[in-house]
Amino acid sequence: MRETLATSSRYPRVLLVIIVLYWLAWAFRPVIFSDWLLENVLQVLGVLILILTHRRFPLSNISYTLIFIFCALHTMGAHYSYSLVPYDLWSRNLLGISVQDGLGWQRNHYDRLVHFSFGFLLSYPIREYFMRIVGAKGFWSYYPSRWT
Repeated sequence: MRETLATSSRYPRVLLVIIVLYWLAWAFRPVIFSDWLLENVLQVLGVLILILTHRRFPLSNISYTLIFIFCALHTMGAHYSYSLVPYDLWSRNLLGISVQDGLGWQRNHYDRLVHFSFGFLLSYPIREYFMRIVGAKGFWSYYPSRWT
């Protein structure tokens, strides 16, 4: 079978380079610097932990991809301080439609998108950790039986 980038062991390193460059681009002149700093501490710590544990505890490429997507959403939100992300302006400029008006929203819901993404995108990597640490298989991999 021919190895592609998505199945290779280089894939996490490629994602790391991309997210670091993306993070550096969004680190330039954040809207509220103190908020940006606070919101990035845990993300940087998490990425460092993934780097330090990669050899001993590698995750699947699917997990790295989901973590990458979450980090990209979080990085953009941290730059604008979540409630100020101008996604509606972008949708009007690119598509000619307003997301806010189309959905009947009165406020910016980017923070809710990222909170939803935290649970949705990170549940697979967390389950992967759980399966390896606890040794759960099948149905029981969804239920933390040793912790209850």
